Amino acid sequence: MKKETRAEFGLIFITMIWGVGFPLTSLALKGIGPYTLVSIKCFLAAAAILILSAKKLKSIDRKTVIAGFFIALALTAGNLLQTAGMLYTTPSKSSFITGLSVVFVPIILTVMYKKLPGPRIILGVIISVIGLLFLTYNGDKDINLGDILTLACAFVYSFQILLIDKYGKTADGVLLAGVELIFVGLLSLPPAIMMEGYHVETSGIVIAAILITGLLGSGLGMAGQNKLQPYLNPSHAAIIYLCEPVFGVIFSTFIGDILSLRAIFGCILILLAMFIAARE
Repeated sequence: MKKETRAEFGLIFITMIWGVGFPLTSLALKGIGPYTLVSIKCFLAAAAILILSAKKLKSIDRKTVIAGFFIALALTAGNLLQTAGMLYTTPSKSSFITGLSVVFVPIILTVMYKKLPGPRIILGVIISVIGLLFLTYNGDKDINLGDILTLACAFVYSFQILLIDKYGKTADGVLLAGVELIFVGLLSLPPAIMMEGYHVETSGIVIAAILITGLLGSGLGMAGQNKLQPYLNPSHAAIIYLCEPVFGVIFSTFIGDILSLRAIFGCILILLAMFIAARE
């Protein structure tokens, strides 16, 4: 099996894990604050990665630390925006709005290289905006704060994809994940302490959410993403990440989060927009 094919299957499995995280996080936020959850799960994931990679710790150099820090800035902002957003929106909607990072990637690349957007990007943006309206608008005059926070999260996550593409080819993907997760845990610590008192309810769902989103979603997910994504170009990887919102909706049905027909139509439009834009 080619490395590219293994990378594709590996990233699809990772998106499935991330998809499970949406309903789990939604339930866990009843017993733990968003900043505290992000901090704890990232420290846990970093510890697991570094323990399993103990023999390679000496190879962590200045470049890996710098790369990890910059990726962590984007990952921290994205994690906090996404987790806070889920206090006000549903896991299904969160998963699809987060997926709009796929649309933002080619847009940012277009701006960086100072080129006019291609027709696919323009079409993808138009369709995604229409889809977002169908998904999030329910007839109320007030705008859902959770949807806005999650949209901002999608924009920030697009920078994470680009940073991994930049640094992941020269750094050890597993060690890079450990470093970046330590930074995310540290950056999330101040608001977790000052705003939430670092309080954790020891309920089964909270513990399950920390373990699954921490060890699997953050630990295995970040390490796998750093290691596998460099075998693919950013747009190709972005298309694979389309699986995440699909898995998110599927697993969210198990907690009774059923989308309306209008919202499902919006999801289909967003999925179509992400596919079109990522192929530019």
